[in-house]
Amino acid sequence: MINQRQFVQMSCSITESLGGPSRVVKGANRYIKCFMKTDLVIFGEVDCDIQANVFPSLFNNRYGVPRKFIWNRAVGILKTADVIFIHGFYTFVTLFSLVHGKRSSKYFIMPHGSLEDYESVKRKFLKSLFRSVIVILVRDRDLTFVVASEQEKLSISKRFPNSPIEFLGLGIEYLGEPTIRQNDFTTLNLVCISRIAIKKRIDLCIGAVKLMRNEGINVELHILGSGDIQLTNSLKELARILDLVQVVHFHGHMTRDAIKQILPQMHIFLLPSENENFAVAVAEAISDGLPTVVSDNVAMHTFVEANVTGIVISELSTESLKNAILTVKNNIENYSINAINSRFRLSWEEVIKNWEKVLCK
Repeated sequence: MINQRQFVQMSCSITESLGGPSRVVKGANRYIKCFMKTDLVIFGEVDCDIQANVFPSLFNNRYGVPRKFIWNRAVGILKTADVIFIHGFYTFVTLFSLVHGKRSSKYFIMPHGSLEDYESVKRKFLKSLFRSVIVILVRDRDLTFVVASEQEKLSISKRFPNSPIEFLGLGIEYLGEPTIRQNDFTTLNLVCISRIAIKKRIDLCIGAVKLMRNEGINVELHILGSGDIQLTNSLKELARILDLVQVVHFHGHMTRDAIKQILPQMHIFLLPSENENFAVAVAEAISDGLPTVVSDNVAMHTFVEANVTGIVISELSTESLKNAILTVKNNIENYSINAINSRFRLSWEEVIKNWEKVLCK
């Protein structure tokens, strides 16, 4: 039965290049409709076929600042909402929603990792000022923070000690039918699927490839994603210095269809990141039967450990990463089968049950 309360989701741009958060908005919008009447409001760009109220942002900025500061239609949508769900935190969308939403509405904010300690060191003064404004705006309102992983709760409670926090989890859409990886390949294909950013530690992946090739292992690395141009050039230079230009492949941004085509050719997924509040790409890799090596800074590491879909490393070094890759390689079929057997736990069909329980309280 559809809950009759009017539900509105608020978000900045949802485009493929923005990665996981965009896919979360799209997936949540699709499945929330199963149990609640909902509208989706986007301040920014949309590059997919989705039913939404779209308000272009000024110079396509990532924070959702619209070309006009007052949009009567957006305000009207908020005024009809009984439940307002805000994706992100340090954005104009958050301010707009709290300023124009009804005081009697129930509010949910999903920060998508932006309130984690790792992120707090950047632009500390501006973020502190923004949080102070939010504290004033949410006073005497029914507001709950919702998170993708349990580890995200601690950092939010430090900044908003009086606000309730609920675990929702995140779902994924399967890329296709999974493939069991077997140890019958002549070349071991490693893959990174992420935005190119310092915290992803793609440099460690390149270094691990060098160590393995020094040991006579035929291995290649495929980097699927784009990002910081200066860092990308630095990583390409690292590959050149290590004489790996022919085996480290920078594919740039790839569409979902293109990733779906290339993923079955990969054998191990790598994410030795310094911080990830969920990591949708890890979940999608597991759903394809792809064994994973992740750091314990990746929230999905608990799933990897619990379901034995790969190896979790605690030391961010090329040696530690290399050893983990070789461990997975030597038992790759079992890790792959474990991934396939556990992938249903990551589907929106399964995860949305918890969303419904929390959002319909």
